[in-house]
Amino acid sequence: HNIGIDEVERIISLSPDILITWNSKYYLYETVIPELEQAGIDVLLLDTPTNFDEVRDAIIMLGDVVDAPDRAIEMVRDFDAKIDHLSQIVSEVPKERRIRVTDYHDYTLSKVYSTLADAAGVITDENQVFLQGNPDYMEIDNQLVAEWNPELITFRPYYTDTDGCLLDLGQSCVDEFTSALQGTSSLKNVSAIQNLNISPLTICQSQYMVQSAIDLAYLAYPYLFTQ
Repeated sequence: HNIGIDEVERIISLSPDILITWNSKYYLYETVIPELEQAGIDVLLLDTPTNFDEVRDAIIMLGDVVDAPDRAIEMVRDFDAKIDHLSQIVSEVPKERRIRVTDYHDYTLSKVYSTLADAAGVITDENQVFLQGNPDYMEIDNQLVAEWNPELITFRPYYTDTDGCLLDLGQSCVDEFTSALQGTSSLKNVSAIQNLNISPLTICQSQYMVQSAIDLAYLAYPYLFTQ
């Protein structure tokens, strides 16, 4: 969540014991955090998990912070059980039949998507469809996507601004984005476009990351999920 200065008073009024947020929100260091700490509210800054190991570490850390280590261990066991179950499902797909996928999104989620792709048994473009000119923002190159020729394209079912604030979400976003891809001339020969295999995928960077992997596997191999 993007915490604005105008929200500090509301947070303080709720009298939380602790506020947990991502340490990537650098603007918090000089604005929000000092005011919260002055009000007696502890602030815990976490790294945003980009893989399953980091999710496990975050769960264990939070379990210690809220004095619920046993619950944290139980969550990790459930997390791992779901990963193992997914691995068994996608193991039925021979390596030579695994499909190529591209996530049509900005580079910030590329590491997470690689983790999901490995778990879902699909082959990613390994970030080779991005223009590498600007280290702060890498834009997808449609020509590179066409050369990669993915059989499945995923995207987020929402729009955000450059600060990550949510602008819009829902079916209207899905329809608009799908239509835009279908109307992009440089992508017209891509397998995913020709077969209308374009689907929204919500990526979670929490204990629900495994569900994102399951959702990706379902999009790639729906016949494996008949039960």
